[in-house]
Amino acid sequence: MEQLYLAIKTCNALIDRVPEVEGLSDEIRKQRVAEAKLTKAHHYFILVQLFGPLDSQLIDSFSFDRGDAPICSRYLCRYQK
Repeated sequence: MEQLYLAIKTCNALIDRVPEVEGLSDEIRKQRVAEAKLTKAHHYFILVQLFGPLDSQLIDSFSFDRGDAPICSRYLCRYQK
């Protein structure tokens, strides 16, 4: 489980930092951010399948300003039993 949270944290770092990387085309930059968001969503999916609804406060690398939490929240609201 720790590896899943570490992967989410890594994805958050990529989402934050890729836009600032010099030497990348806009196309590659957008692709890398999209890949990080997909990977992050997949890891949330796995965590929800294993443990049910997640408490977003457990993940200290969230930034609600960045819009990370709604990915998890939308999933939980839509698929919560």
